[in-house]
Amino acid sequence: MADDDPTTISTGQIERISNILEQWVANGGFRDSSANIGKLSQQTGISRIRLSQYFDQYLNSTFRVWLSGIRFAEAQRLVKAHPEYNNDTISVYCGFSSRSQLYKIFNDNTGMSPREWREMQG
Repeated sequence: MADDDPTTISTGQIERISNILEQWVANGGFRDSSANIGKLSQQTGISRIRLSQYFDQYLNSTFRVWLSGIRFAEAQRLVKAHPEYNNDTISVYCGFSSRSQLYKIFNDNTGMSPREWREMQG
């Protein structure tokens, strides 16, 4: 039975973990700049091993890459919706540990600074 196999994540586990992570994101868990897979495990009651399997087998990713994507999407939303916010405010709100981290993720994903990206959005 797949639920008993420690190396495979079952469909039921995938659904359960997906729902829990969706709620974690909706509740702003990603905004904690010290978030890591250990803290996520404690907060959600899902073992680190199962979380790692979920990210690896179901999302073909890692926790850090997944979290970075969520933070980047939120930063894009804020940059576009709130041009009055400075990059420090956006960095803190999205869970980045520094403004330079915000610049790096924008540059890595768009080739632009947050300001340049906002200007390109119209």
